[in-house]
Amino acid sequence: MVLNFNTNFFNILKEKPNIDRIGIKLSISVTFKLTDFKLLYPLVCSVQETLRTFNYTNSRVTDRFAKLIAEKKNDA
Repeated sequence: MVLNFNTNFFNILKEKPNIDRIGIKLSISVTFKLTDFKLLYPLVCSVQETLRTFNYTNSRVTDRFAKLIAEKKNDA
């Protein structure tokens, strides 16, 4: 399981002060997307770390416990 999130806006967000300094105006749609990206990025990092931990833990589960965990997953 992975999270599909485009991180290309991260580079634009880092360079935004330089873009503003040289006087280039970004389109309003890019500005809105950067704002959304800025709000979502911490949440996405947290979810990615949680998924990484889940995938690692899931790969380490022995067959002895796999049936028990599968039953709990079906309940959820």
